[in-house]
Amino acid sequence: MTTVKCPVCAIDLPSDAINDHLDKSCTLAKSPSKPRTSAIQNQIKNENGDWSFMTPASGSVSGSKTKKRKSASKSDAKKPASRVDDNDKDNDNDKNDSDSDLEIIPTQSKKKKAENTTHRQNKQKTDVPPAPIFTTKATQSTPNNLIQAQPLAERVRPTTIDGYVGQEDLMGENGILRSMILSDNIPSSIFWGPPGSGKTTLARIIAHRSNAKLKELSATNSGVAEAKQILDQAKTTLKLNGTRTILFIDEIHRYSKSQQDTFLPYMESGACVVIGATTENPSFKINNALLSRCHVYCLTKLSGEDITTMLRNALHKWRDQNAHHAHQAIEEIIDADFLRYLSSISDGDGRAALNSLEMVLRAVEIRHRSTTTKPTTKEDLLGSLKRSMVLKYDRDGDFHYDSISAFHKAVRGSCVDGALYWLARMVEAGEDALYIARRMVVIASEDVGMADCAALPLATATYQACQFIGLPECRINLAHCTVYLAEAAKSIRSYVGYNNAVDAVRNHPQYPVPIHLRNAPTQLMKSLGYGREYLYNPAYAHPVHQEYFPHDLPHDARLINREHKVHDQQLLDEWEKESVSVKSGDGQLHQQESSAQPAKCPKGLGK
Repeated sequence: MTTVKCPVCAIDLPSDAINDHLDKSCTLAKSPSKPRTSAIQNQIKNENGDWSFMTPASGSVSGSKTKKRKSASKSDAKKPASRVDDNDKDNDNDKNDSDSDLEIIPTQSKKKKAENTTHRQNKQKTDVPPAPIFTTKATQSTPNNLIQAQPLAERVRPTTIDGYVGQEDLMGENGILRSMILSDNIPSSIFWGPPGSGKTTLARIIAHRSNAKLKELSATNSGVAEAKQILDQAKTTLKLNGTRTILFIDEIHRYSKSQQDTFLPYMESGACVVIGATTENPSFKINNALLSRCHVYCLTKLSGEDITTMLRNALHKWRDQNAHHAHQAIEEIIDADFLRYLSSISDGDGRAALNSLEMVLRAVEIRHRSTTTKPTTKEDLLGSLKRSMVLKYDRDGDFHYDSISAFHKAVRGSCVDGALYWLARMVEAGEDALYIARRMVVIASEDVGMADCAALPLATATYQACQFIGLPECRINLAHCTVYLAEAAKSIRSYVGYNNAVDAVRNHPQYPVPIHLRNAPTQLMKSLGYGREYLYNPAYAHPVHQEYFPHDLPHDARLINREHKVHDQQLLDEWEKESVSVKSGDGQLHQQESSAQPAKCPKGLGK
């Protein structure tokens, strides 16, 4: 017959007697003096103090003095000493919990086990030294691996206004942003500028100068929920102790315009100063409501002198932080000319320039420590840097549209060199060849127009050639068409004439078509006079005059094919000075040099 354990007192019983035992015999189940949970816990706790659910009690010894049995009846004396009923043990333990005089005397093996347990506990207590109340020596903190892994651009980032390099119009002696930082009156702002122009550095300097709490987020890996949590904390902090919070959000344009609405109430109430950094045009990427509550500061690319100064400062800091490295080898390679070269290939990106400097420093250091390879030379590094140069170009960014605009204007101005330069900039950066070819088709009609009717077929053929061939070979077709369009005579009669026609249509009512210009395909229309007075021009040996406009259209609106051209004598003189060539003593043609600035397009002209 199978046996089961009682879930209360853990006695082995036949399976068919477990119910009767729980109803009649189990004293723990019927004990009213103490909650069942306490009895169960005391019964099934093992000798190590661990909880062993649904296991028989092992007779653990408590820390209190063990009471001996006062007397035993004759019936108890007749029972074998080695046989102790589990039920009696449970009852005795329950009585012991209730401060009863009766307690079971442990057997010899259990006594030995209890003594070993007590001895082990006492030994552990004596072996462990007491904890000191006061620490006499401060523990040395382990170095932060994240700080050690920071790139050079992060480690040399300036923290003061005087250490900031670049953006002289904003951070110079008379810069408006500098005065606002010094007066601790910086409002919510948007920093718009290319990568590496100092947007993040500027935000940290503002927070450090104003003693405000700085919280940084990046819209690339943080959602609006996290930003809202920081904004709520900023509001509470300002209310409790008056400490302002500056929330710097990098790449804020990654938030959708509906998500950007989250910042509006906090900015409007002044609970938090929000500074957003973006590389995209805020006019297109930032919510208009957010723009109205922010000051937009335009940061430009760093100049060559600014980046050279930045590299020089970084090199000084690196020498101070790495006194044991190979300074002699570095001094032989990284001189003033080398720093200027790094500045020239960085394209106004301070972070890219610092990364290039760090790469050079590591390369020189590794070669200097190596005994098998030859030392690094300046020529080797220059060659590596030239091969690592990558043209920055974003097909969806502002530079994409700015480049094609510069190309179009160079062709319109008949500047072959400028047009080829911008063409090469776009092609080498990976621009779509068909995108450039489509613009050439537009130029052929808009700018060349009737002055050279062969331009449109050539531009169309260029577009088809780019489809057939593709890059890199079709760059020759693009250059061919670019030179032709730039050197061709220009006429904007068709372009301007259509624009004038659009103005006449939009600015005047929709007058009916004159009856003599209407078509008469049916007899009814002919009977109504449709086309009756129309003069068929090929039927006459001489020109004829008839009205082709609606009768009620004003006369000035009918001047469609007209061009408004401005005569500026100063611009004419500058053009002649730049373009007229003179013969030198060797008989060769040379263009006259001039320091005059390029003339700007008169207001109202140009595209």
